[in-house]
Amino acid sequence: MEKVSKFKQMLFNTKFLKHMIKTYDELHCEYCGKKDLKLYHWKYDKVKDYNDMATVDHFLPRAVHPELTQEYGNLKVCCHKCNQKKKDDIWDESTLKFPY
Repeated sequence: MEKVSKFKQMLFNTKFLKHMIKTYDELHCEYCGKKDLKLYHWKYDKVKDYNDMATVDHFLPRAVHPELTQEYGNLKVCCHKCNQKKKDDIWDESTLKFPY
């Protein structure tokens, strides 16, 4: 399987977050429950506060499972802080305290 470029992944992540907003009318961190996360456009918006930024976590990390890079079932809405904490670790499903 060919590696997805960073640009294509950012576009895909934005599409996923827009899908989640359309489906659930909000974004919250599936790990810590932080509410009212914001979708910043990676090209046009200057992030003023990373604490309220929605990110996409690959639950099974891309480094270990590149075949799941663009599978919605492997993607989790996550705050910046939790995403930085998790990095490429594999966490147990029980860490998803606030799943959609």
